[in-house]
Amino acid sequence: MAASSGDGGRHGKRGGRRHVYRSGATGCGGGGPVHVDKRTEERPCPYCNRVFKQVGRWQDHVQKKHPQEHQEQQEREQKEKETAKRSANEYPQKTPRQFLHDWCQKNKRPTPKYRPKEETKPDGNQCWKCKVVVPSSKGAEEDIVKFTQGTYSTKEEAMQRGALVALQQVMGGRSMHMVLPEAYKEEWLELERQTKEKNEKEEQKKVVEESKKDREKRHAEFDAKQAPQAVVMTEERRRDVEGVLKGLRGHAKSHVKIFTSSNSSGKRGKRLVDELVSLGFREVDVQSAVAAMEDRGTLEVEPAIDWICLHADETHLPPKYAPFGAAGDPVRVLHSAEKDELSQHKDNTEVSYLLSCGYPLPMVEKALDSAKGELLPALSDLYESLTGIARKESSTQEANEAWEEECWVLMSMYGDDMERNSSGRITITVDYMNGGSTNNGDTSLHVDVFCPLSSIYPHDVPILALRSLTLTHGQRLLLTKKLAEQSKKLVGDVMVFALLDELSQLYFEVKAEHANPSSLLCERIDAAKAVNVSEHKTHERVPKVLSMPDRRDFIKKNSDLENDRLLRWHQQLETSPSHAFMRKCRQNLPAHHQRTAILECISNSTVLVLSGETGCGKSTQVPQFILEEAIANGAGSTCNIICTQPRRISAIGLASRVSAERAESIGETVGYSVRLERKMSSRTRLLYCTTGILLRRLLNDSTLRGLTHIIIDEVHERSMDSDLLLLLLRNLLSTRPDLKLVLMSATANAELFARYFSEIPCCQERVSTMTIPGFTHPVQDFFVEDIVEAMSHRGRSCFVPSSGGKVRGCNRTTASTKKPPASLQGYQQSTIECITAMTFDSINYDLIENTIAFLCTDEGSVALGNEEGESLYRGAILVFLPGVAEINRLKMRLTSSSVLADSLGPSTTIQLFTLHGAMQSSEQQEVFQKQKKGVRKIVLATNVAETSITIDDVTCVIDSGKHKEMSYDTERGVAILKETWVSKASARQRRGRAGRVCPGVCLKLYTKSKHNSLEEFQEPEMKRVPLESLCLQVKKILGGSIRNHLGLCLTPPSQEAVKRALSNLKTIQGLTTNEELTPLGLHLSLLPVDVHIGKMLVYGVLLRCLDPILTIAAALSGHWPFLSTYGRDEEDRRARNQLAGTSNQSDHLAVVAAYNGWLQRKGSSKANRRASREFCEVYLLSEQALVAIHKLRKDLGSMLIDIGLLPELYMDELKNRRFESGQFSQTSLSDFGNVGRVIKAVVCAAFYPNLVRVEHPPTRYKQTQGGSMPEDTAPQSIKCFTRDLGRVFLHPCSVNFSSSRFETGWLVFTNMVQTSKIFVRESSMVPPYAILFFGGSIEVKHEKGLLLVDDWAKFRAPARIAVLVRELRAEVDSLLLSKIKSPSLDVSSSPVVQVLLDLLQNNGF
Repeated sequence: MAASSGDGGRHGKRGGRRHVYRSGATGCGGGGPVHVDKRTEERPCPYCNRVFKQVGRWQDHVQKKHPQEHQEQQEREQKEKETAKRSANEYPQKTPRQFLHDWCQKNKRPTPKYRPKEETKPDGNQCWKCKVVVPSSKGAEEDIVKFTQGTYSTKEEAMQRGALVALQQVMGGRSMHMVLPEAYKEEWLELERQTKEKNEKEEQKKVVEESKKDREKRHAEFDAKQAPQAVVMTEERRRDVEGVLKGLRGHAKSHVKIFTSSNSSGKRGKRLVDELVSLGFREVDVQSAVAAMEDRGTLEVEPAIDWICLHADETHLPPKYAPFGAAGDPVRVLHSAEKDELSQHKDNTEVSYLLSCGYPLPMVEKALDSAKGELLPALSDLYESLTGIARKESSTQEANEAWEEECWVLMSMYGDDMERNSSGRITITVDYMNGGSTNNGDTSLHVDVFCPLSSIYPHDVPILALRSLTLTHGQRLLLTKKLAEQSKKLVGDVMVFALLDELSQLYFEVKAEHANPSSLLCERIDAAKAVNVSEHKTHERVPKVLSMPDRRDFIKKNSDLENDRLLRWHQQLETSPSHAFMRKCRQNLPAHHQRTAILECISNSTVLVLSGETGCGKSTQVPQFILEEAIANGAGSTCNIICTQPRRISAIGLASRVSAERAESIGETVGYSVRLERKMSSRTRLLYCTTGILLRRLLNDSTLRGLTHIIIDEVHERSMDSDLLLLLLRNLLSTRPDLKLVLMSATANAELFARYFSEIPCCQERVSTMTIPGFTHPVQDFFVEDIVEAMSHRGRSCFVPSSGGKVRGCNRTTASTKKPPASLQGYQQSTIECITAMTFDSINYDLIENTIAFLCTDEGSVALGNEEGESLYRGAILVFLPGVAEINRLKMRLTSSSVLADSLGPSTTIQLFTLHGAMQSSEQQEVFQKQKKGVRKIVLATNVAETSITIDDVTCVIDSGKHKEMSYDTERGVAILKETWVSKASARQRRGRAGRVCPGVCLKLYTKSKHNSLEEFQEPEMKRVPLESLCLQVKKILGGSIRNHLGLCLTPPSQEAVKRALSNLKTIQGLTTNEELTPLGLHLSLLPVDVHIGKMLVYGVLLRCLDPILTIAAALSGHWPFLSTYGRDEEDRRARNQLAGTSNQSDHLAVVAAYNGWLQRKGSSKANRRASREFCEVYLLSEQALVAIHKLRKDLGSMLIDIGLLPELYMDELKNRRFESGQFSQTSLSDFGNVGRVIKAVVCAAFYPNLVRVEHPPTRYKQTQGGSMPEDTAPQSIKCFTRDLGRVFLHPCSVNFSSSRFETGWLVFTNMVQTSKIFVRESSMVPPYAILFFGGSIEVKHEKGLLLVDDWAKFRAPARIAVLVRELRAEVDSLLLSKIKSPSLDVSSSPVVQVLLDLLQNNGF
């Protein structure tokens, strides 16, 4: 230090004034000053690359060369100083940095670290962010790190904001906004709000996860506690099954080989023998089994056990493998006779009690008759008959002191598990299946001990009675008999406790045995002899694909004559004065002015995409232009045109209109073909049909021979059928270059369709587009804000429900807080408040009702733009609603509307029409009737009225803006019916209905801003529905890879949806594992119905119950007959239960009963019509739907005839079906049409794996005169689960919704939708054998005594029964496959079918 100071001093003496002295405090040494020589210091110019060694020259340079830059720099520095000074004086309170610093000191944390970062905005300005770290003394992993949420103009501000974010982390929840500076209060409150929302979401997520874990835990406990259903097979039926299987497989004991150690299998075979012997099998049976396995080339344990269970004598099997062995103590499903007896006599206490003890009904009735209805004497007689013990009686009561003493001892031992019902009877409840716990009533055993006053106990035995759901009737009596034998050994001593101790040992022995109640009480009935079985041989044959009859045979033979006829008629139409008006109408259409251009485009192109505005006449005129051109050229007989329509009403309406324009009857030159109905002849040259009809023809005739022109109208709707048709025609055009294709729509994206067909080589230069200008009369648009504005003088009551309350979808308290959109500027404040508050989530019926009423007044006509107020808007009113339910509800309101009646006045009435797809064609045609004088016509319609139909007198359209759309969740396989907004294209179509024949008005019940936000087009149906039928049709017509073909669609479906569809088709055996068509898949591809419905029809033929299956299939195809009355679910359900019968527990059988009841009353007489109408009113049925079912049944029958599954004569039997002797006459294919279990088995076969597992709560018991009886279970306590979705709910409209118990625990469902919950709509309880024979793959767990179906549905069965079921299932599958391959094969006499039907009908539950 001294040397340094000295050096500095010496330099100072020599340097003089050229040196600068600075204090050593700056870090340049010790305590003395530091001398800096500035003579050699370089000073660069901040504005250029010059460098100066003298300050003066540097200053002169800056002032002369850079005066402006230097001045700006000085201004910036001054501004920063002022900002810093202002910031220092701005916070009289503590700043966020100070608060954070104080918190760190208080909590003994290091000082916070601030890391500001400067950035450049897109506009070139500088901004700052800041990272704040609140260190922890425990380590870096405990540090609190926060970032600013935005950018700030200064570094200091960024640091303060970062400190605020960190402060909220450590001091959140406090009222810091009360002490922070004003600039930070708003941000603090926003941070608090964000934190609260985040915490709420995390808490909600936590609750959901805990609920999920709890649910999984409960399900696991339930699965562990509740035993699987037991498979019950009577001894007689079991021997029948064994006889069938042995007969089919040529089993003969005399030819059984014996395994020896010298066989080629050697040690492996010896080890297998030892293992099987250790399981308890006889060595001789084991050696035969191993020898058989050696012949098959496999030495595995499971197949060997299968062989022994199937071929060995049942008396030599170990108990757990025997037909009636105890394999894990299953909760058995009662034999059908036992269950029926209990249910039929549940109201008779004495009979019900004795039946629950196991005594047969005939003997119970006989005993009660002898005892004059007294329970105890009757039980005493039955007990004596069972045990052979003649009881003694005494006239005194002294001996009963021993009984009283023992009762007190037992009460102290068993506590709540013992009940003393009277002085002579006690009930003790035990549960050996749950370790002695009696909490689960389903597995409890109730021991009733009777000691009458006249008994001389203990010198006489008491009367014993056992009741348990875990034992069959025979097992209960067998156990009672064994206990009685023990009681005889204990006479003279108190014995009840000793008997209960013995019971714990006898219980498990008896469960391993099978006992027939009758055999214990009387002589055993000889078992029926085994049936003779002959091997059933079949010949494979692929079903014949029948092509549609060629309607042009007549024309081909007489083409010249037909050409002359058509030409003469055409010339007559062109010159006939009587046809002049029609010619003028056609000539006034815009399409007529483009006739030549249209025909030239069609002639020069393969594909024409024709865009025509609404009202241009494209749907009626373009097909006529083509036909008339061919007729004029002498080719009318060879011209064959098909014009497809998306809806049947459009096809019928257009055919009627074009026929009228040609002055012909429908079915001559112009005809139509829709499902269930057609009018056409051999002379028909122009056919209007639905898209599905043309697809059906493509399935039978892939080249469409004879067709010359195909016109696809309304192509913009993008239904699955239309998109599939486009794909198939795109492939067809390469082999049919002569075929002309015209795509038409009013709103389609022409470039999209043109590009789609231009991609194929044959059409690259032959695709044209053309536009026809439309003509519609002026239509004025009014949105909901205009309607509210026009009706504002009427007050807000126009929008309030009649029951009072707030505006539908409107929250008045928040109306004033919502900022009105810009589109509402210029409207009254009251209008803005009302519109701003409305959510438009549901249909506002009050608004529609008042709008119609307002429109019917002169005031309304003037307010909505019609100054004339008389004629312009006096036409019919068309109201578009989402669905049938909304139509029915609005119809009821309008029918009784006082508001509408006041508006119309006394001289005018209303006439209401409905229009939707479920109506018959004749009913749909009623809407075209002209409005009469003094009547205001109102049509309530779904979107079927959007396109291709013209209701001439409609001048007013009210558009709700909604429609119902079915979407499909591909991950869960759930159909979701949603009410969604329409597209702009649909809105334009609806608007156009008002201006077809005269000026009109369109009232849109949504805002203009909502209209602007609508999608341009609706999402293609192919992307939102199941694809199983589509995949089969593509495979049938095009072959090859289904995935590749679907990838070439106009808008390909998602890969996930295709994958799920292929998986489902493999499950229902429509496709092989290699995705090739199976014989069943080929049949399903030819049936124009859902694949599940198609399979149901096929199996209905095979199991001879076709008649009811036709009814169910027709109902599931869109004609469900039960009406859903708004707010009357309980009444609807009660009506269905009356039809179906509560024991059936089936929505599908309810449909069959409804149709049969209606058909019984149906007739042509007036009395019959009245009777059928009254029947529908009583049971809340839609007669329209029943008529449609009646027609569709015949149509489905004809389809089955076409594919060869039915003989031609069946249609005659179906038409001649009569009601005789209390039931319908059965056809030859409906022998089991009255057997509910067989019908439900067919439904199960078709819709598997649509299964629901029912979870019942523990059974509770109540005291009755006859003892403890199970209480009825509340339907709400029953829970339903599916394999993939977990918890689901039965729909309130289902007959099963109010069921308190399901004996089998399994339901099959045909439809599942998601609204507020996931609902199972139509369901039926199914027998276990239906799942075992028609479900998925079966796995046998021999030692556990389990049968697993697809590793989910579990059933309890001894090994021998399980093996018999699986082997019979294999034979059933083989036989059904043979029948499907060869439809003419008669399998009705096959022993396999006989045994199968017997098991379904008489066994299982």
